[in-house]
Amino acid sequence: MKPLFPGTIELPNDKYRFQIAELKEKISKYADENAKYADEIIRYANENAMLKARIAQLEARQSGH
Repeated sequence: MKPLFPGTIELPNDKYRFQIAELKEKISKYADENAKYADEIIRYANENAMLKARIAQLEARQSGH
């Protein structure tokens, strides 16, 4: 929680305002992390698709003999 100036009184509204600011900061942090993981998921999905295509090619060759 952010410190108040000396001699000021903390109102109930202030407490909630500070909590909202902290939560917004956490949301921003988690959004950045989610974006990073989304990029990784896309990369792994692409690699998975390429591997499945390669398996299909090899299986087609094997059944062709």
